[in-house]
Amino acid sequence: MIIFLYGQDSYSLIKYVDELVARYRKKYPDSFNLHKFDLEEDNADEIRNAVKGTSFFDDVKFIVAKNPFAKPGIEKTIKENSIAKEKETVLLLYQTGTEEELKKKDQKLFELLRKESQTKEFKTPTAQALNKFAANYTAKNKIPVPKKMLDELIKEKGVDFWRLKNELDKIAGFIKSEKKLSDDGIKSLVNFSH
Repeated sequence: MIIFLYGQDSYSLIKYVDELVARYRKKYPDSFNLHKFDLEEDNADEIRNAVKGTSFFDDVKFIVAKNPFAKPGIEKTIKENSIAKEKETVLLLYQTGTEEELKKKDQKLFELLRKESQTKEFKTPTAQALNKFAANYTAKNKIPVPKKMLDELIKEKGVDFWRLKNELDKIAGFIKSEKKLSDDGIKSLVNFSH
């Protein structure tokens, strides 16, 4: 089986990758065999070796490959090994970027993945999604930030879950040490431009 994840929302994409790995590890606790690669650093042949590798046990191979569009070779591995039809091998490919950006890098690979895999795109988050994330994150971590200040924070830092989470963590850390933080204190801590 092939799973292909891509998009501009790298926070949600990486979180989803971690969730899939955890889900498979829980489903196959005694036979889960995880391999991780980053094709900006690793060679595509290493993935082929992981796919072809045999074991004395009935392992479920879970191969995670970040940046499949960085180097050539994945397309050949997929075709030669009929990975899309494999039940005991999962090839999870993920990369940040829009459909247009990935097609520019390798249109054939993109089309093959769209045809042969379970595909999910993670689009740029909306303001509504960021507001929901901020409300849930502050409630879960007991960070007392007023709604008005959260709205300003989201407006200031843009549509980026990573930046928003990091700023909320910074506020949480400060509150733990200082116990109280005013709106002006939050503004200076987060470095608002206005």
